Amino acid sequence: MMLKTFDEIVINKPQIKAIKYNDTILTYKELDILVNRIANLIKFKIRKKEQNHYLGASNPNNTIVPIHITKSHFTVASILAVWKLGLAYTAIDKQTPEARFKYLVSQIKPIIVIDEDFIEELEDLDEGFEEPINKEEYIVADDLACVIYTSGTTGTPKGVLINYKQLSITSNNILKLIEKYLTNTCVALIPSFSTIAANIITFGVILAGGYLHIIPDEKIINLPYLIKYIKENKITGSMFPPQLAEKFLKYADGLLQLLVVSTDKVSNIHSLETIILNLYGQSETLGFNTVFQIDKPYKDTPIGKPHGDVDVYLLDENQGKIKDAGVVGEIYVARQLAMGYLGDDKLTTENFIPNPYSESDEDKIMYKTGDLAYYNISGDLVYLQRKDFMINIHGYRVEPTEVENAINSIKGIKESVVAGFDVSKMTNTENDIRIYAGIVTENNEEIKNKLSRLLPPYMIPSIIKTIDNIPLNQIGKIDRKNILPENLMDYFLIEN
Repeated sequence: MMLKTFDEIVINKPQIKAIKYNDTILTYKELDILVNRIANLIKFKIRKKEQNHYLGASNPNNTIVPIHITKSHFTVASILAVWKLGLAYTAIDKQTPEARFKYLVSQIKPIIVIDEDFIEELEDLDEGFEEPINKEEYIVADDLACVIYTSGTTGTPKGVLINYKQLSITSNNILKLIEKYLTNTCVALIPSFSTIAANIITFGVILAGGYLHIIPDEKIINLPYLIKYIKENKITGSMFPPQLAEKFLKYADGLLQLLVVSTDKVSNIHSLETIILNLYGQSETLGFNTVFQIDKPYKDTPIGKPHGDVDVYLLDENQGKIKDAGVVGEIYVARQLAMGYLGDDKLTTENFIPNPYSESDEDKIMYKTGDLAYYNISGDLVYLQRKDFMINIHGYRVEPTEVENAINSIKGIKESVVAGFDVSKMTNTENDIRIYAGIVTENNEEIKNKLSRLLPPYMIPSIIKTIDNIPLNQIGKIDRKNILPENLMDYFLIEN
């Protein structure tokens, strides 16, 4: 388990640097002290609410602790503290709109929330709260470790339930890549902790006894800052979204030993000096199922072959295995799976289905990804597109219905329809996907402003156009193949 490895590093190599955030640097010993302080404060607050009987219990939903703070060293320490108490966490971005935050909290019904007020109170505590906590005996492999929220087909976020065992396995898979490609584990963390990517990177680095540099959110898009920081701090590896990776390699190729991109569709990213890996996965499959080392420019970069103890199938409509190159099928994943969705047994049953190729209890369930792909002549999987119409925005998967639901909640809007569109040729940026929204309304003023209070920035449509009617197909369903207007790019130029 990850906590055991962390404790061993604290004992054996306490002065090794663990985390840097801005000017704050923590050794593993200092990180452990902070973890214990947070854990003791959580325990104190729970007991104050007479809820101490939850501690050590097999995790029901209401042992989930939301972490709603700015991404920093406190986030990592808070996660470890929650685990030391045998609880689970969900990280909610500080920039999350209030309405979305309230929805998540109403679904979780937490005993306690780690927020900025909690951190302020933490800094005023006396030394008594540094008492070591070691309650790993409470943790069972199948217990809930974290909840990762993703965009939902029902129009609301869906909480993916991940247990300790699977998170530990996936972090170990990342650790294997780290050990294979990095001579010194000094990693810059770019993704948000609300994503599975940030979690498996963080704990892969911790398992390696490495040095994690947490890049502030406001600095991520500042390319000169990022290049300077990586150079001055001798960073060896990181994970970038494709657009950032492309720009970074243009000006700083060779500065990193290892650069990971994690998205479905990657094009024209390559290097002769930096090792670049393309990782594929979903929150439901813990974000890491296949890997491909990018050795040259590809129009459609392969997502590769399975990595670690995971089964990846390409199946036809009858769930028959596809073996021939060039034949399109849907990707299914077994073994490395989440537990399902929080409070949604129906959706869990629909997506986590019996595996007809099962050989043991470990692989009796497989996840239906909804991703279409094919094998190339080398036997690598190449991602094609979503079977449905999910939109991939800079590595974030967005269900159109969730954006539509937010738009429709605005007063005066009768209906809406949402689709993604590619502006790569106009912006000279690979895989630059934006969101279009067609709305049936009498008043479209300040819709983007209003949406900013309901949705995170990456889900705000770039184009919002008033239309007379939602396009329908012959059976009366939304015709998602014909949503985008013919003069779409004219609207894009005007609005951007």
